[in-house]
Amino acid sequence: MYKSKYVSDSGKIFYFDYEHEVLADIDGLTGMNINLGLSQGFNQIGQTVESYTVSGREISINGKFLNDATSNKHNIIDVFAPQTKGKLYFEDRYFLECYVKSAPIIGVQKRDARFSLSLFAEYPYWRKSVANVIVIGEYTPSFSFPVIYDNHIFGTRENLNFVNCYNSGNLDSYFKIEIMSKKKIFNPKIVNETTHEYIKINDSISPGEIYKIYRVSNRLYVEKTVKGLTTNEFSMLDEDSNFMKLKVGDNVVRMEADADTNFMVVTISYNDSVVGVYEGI
Repeated sequence: MYKSKYVSDSGKIFYFDYEHEVLADIDGLTGMNINLGLSQGFNQIGQTVESYTVSGREISINGKFLNDATSNKHNIIDVFAPQTKGKLYFEDRYFLECYVKSAPIIGVQKRDARFSLSLFAEYPYWRKSVANVIVIGEYTPSFSFPVIYDNHIFGTRENLNFVNCYNSGNLDSYFKIEIMSKKKIFNPKIVNETTHEYIKINDSISPGEIYKIYRVSNRLYVEKTVKGLTTNEFSMLDEDSNFMKLKVGDNVVRMEADADTNFMVVTISYNDSVVGVYEGI
């Protein structure tokens, strides 16, 4: 039997496994609702697909508490409180961001009580729990003792401004970008050489400053941190920026700026996405 757990945004955890005396059947691990916009012309045989959208994912959890259910009853009500959200994990390998759609319904029995609840994920795809983290322009320390000052390398820098962000999932994946620089640069740009899409910031970055570009659900954030203060800089995003996802397979990514590109350091992190999960995956 598979193991699962739910971690609320407040850090509370509920386990669905035999070790914690909970048996559960989770419906919605696989499958996908796709809404098709169809049209049909005069005397047309068949129909034409004009558009399609992917719906959110609904998760129904039904099960029972083994033995004395008192502790688990209190815990499940606390963790799955109304108007809260969190992450549902499958075998600690994949997660799904969810809202509590239906708070737990629990049987009155003290022992072996049954329960049911439901969750809703607005972004319907499962993502791998371990993120891929790739750095462009990273310095590798070379300092060591004893020091030979007349012939010593303190650090080396990758001389390539290209990396391959390989997406091993079966869906395009959102990603997060952090941009820093060892020297003041202007108008940093991240380009997908495979698709020719890019993200560009029409601003400068000085040493110690960080630009972050990331997505939460369907909302894109652009933030700049200067001396510990983070501000919203969405207006600095170039209006033609269209590099928002990593395609399945190879994504050759390049960084550039108006000048001094070699001082840039870019970190790209992403979680590969899959349509569904199942026991033994």
